[in-house]
Amino acid sequence: MAGQLVIDNLKQIDHLSFDIPGPGVYILAGTNGAGKSCLLTCLLRIGRPNAFQSAFLTSKISDSLDPFFGARITYNVNTSSVSYTYSGERWSPVPKKNSKLLQKFGYPSVIYAAANAERIEPRAEDFKPRNVRDAPPPIRDAAIKILGDDKYQQLKVVNVRRGVGSEAYLMPDASSKPKNKVYYSEKNFSLGEICVLKLLRQLHACPNNSLVLIDELELALHPRAQVGLLAYLQEIAKDKTLTVIFSTHSANLIKSAKRKNFFFIEKYDGRTRIIPECYPTYALGHLAFKEERSPDIVVYVEDEQAQFIVDFMIKSLLKSEYSTKSKPTIVVVPIGAFASVIAFLGRAGSLLPNTVRQFALLDKDVYDEHVVPLTNSENHAELAKIQAVQDKLKFLPWTPEVGICEAFRGSIAVHENGLRDFFDDARINLTGIDFSGTSALTGGVLRKFAKKLVNELIDEVSSLTMKSRERVRHDISDYFSALCLRGVLSSDLKALLMPIMAA
Repeated sequence: MAGQLVIDNLKQIDHLSFDIPGPGVYILAGTNGAGKSCLLTCLLRIGRPNAFQSAFLTSKISDSLDPFFGARITYNVNTSSVSYTYSGERWSPVPKKNSKLLQKFGYPSVIYAAANAERIEPRAEDFKPRNVRDAPPPIRDAAIKILGDDKYQQLKVVNVRRGVGSEAYLMPDASSKPKNKVYYSEKNFSLGEICVLKLLRQLHACPNNSLVLIDELELALHPRAQVGLLAYLQEIAKDKTLTVIFSTHSANLIKSAKRKNFFFIEKYDGRTRIIPECYPTYALGHLAFKEERSPDIVVYVEDEQAQFIVDFMIKSLLKSEYSTKSKPTIVVVPIGAFASVIAFLGRAGSLLPNTVRQFALLDKDVYDEHVVPLTNSENHAELAKIQAVQDKLKFLPWTPEVGICEAFRGSIAVHENGLRDFFDDARINLTGIDFSGTSALTGGVLRKFAKKLVNELIDEVSSLTMKSRERVRHDISDYFSALCLRGVLSSDLKALLMPIMAA
């Protein structure tokens, strides 16, 4: 049963509310000291009564050293709750009658793989390799997938003592003879091997519907093994209906995260906050090196005029529609004419990580003037290039310069006043620019004439305001974009851009 965890005044966390998710694999990232390990320990308490005593160590001789007075950890299940506070000797439940409430979370087992010796300790004792047997097939198969080596098909296990957790792993020496087998024990395994194999053993043995908590999943693993382990966790979580939450600093894992399953914990304005459904770039901006900070989404357009307009619209919609959510990082890039955009989009997958979603937003006239002629001439080779990227192609409701001219033509006086207010300059005058001349034109002639008029408009404003032409082009694009988002095309533009932003 899903519930909620609320942490107050615990170590570096002033206040944190965490809705415990349902089955699946969830990533928890954050800067050092943000509170990831604290949060995992509080989740561990659901299944391990001594979790606080083991993780939140206190001083036996001084109340001024490692104090937890004032800390409160509250668990909510439906309408019931229980809080744990430190009394000086132990963590006590309040109200005491709800001390069994944590059992109502419904996890038959809570597994914890900590970033410490409990997780990675090779067995130090010597033993005789008697009754050696094959490791369970699921563990061998998973090790091969994650660590990328068929040698784990030979993985063995042996009991070194009685009781739960008594097994040690062995690997046969390739040079030994069948009748006189020689093995390597865990003492000679790499750190990464030990971490993975012990975790696999726990996952293989745990009952369905368990809660699995892993601190620093990437510990001692190279990037390919990290991604392989994540894929395996997603597979076994689905098969066994597990809820897996792991912390990480790995840019490799963060870039592989599904946004809906990604939590980021941070200090913001001196307060602790957790961001659910966080965009990976937000986390990488805080954690990663420059070369690892790819955007979430890239939008290709034909020219700078389209770039300015689309960029403004996207930023405006992010501000209004994502005000309380994690925002994606979106880059708008001008590529060139239609053929150039199609060619680049077709090979861009090799230039950017596969986690970066890519789209092209093309001018309205492109389809009629490029795709239709190719169809009519049965140019299957060129049509195939378009078809290969069809799901990434979107079309603007106008060609930018034509859209600007048509908007101004509809009410020159209104937009003259609008530009005067926008640039804070009452001298701007549009009477000398023939916006009405676009009404009788179509196709390439219309686009050429519209570009001429927009350049005249830019010259007019630039000469009066003493701003560069580039700056004025940018400003007029912003003015037009805001106009469109308020006007009759508002719903159409949202329908076009929001799915791209949510990709």
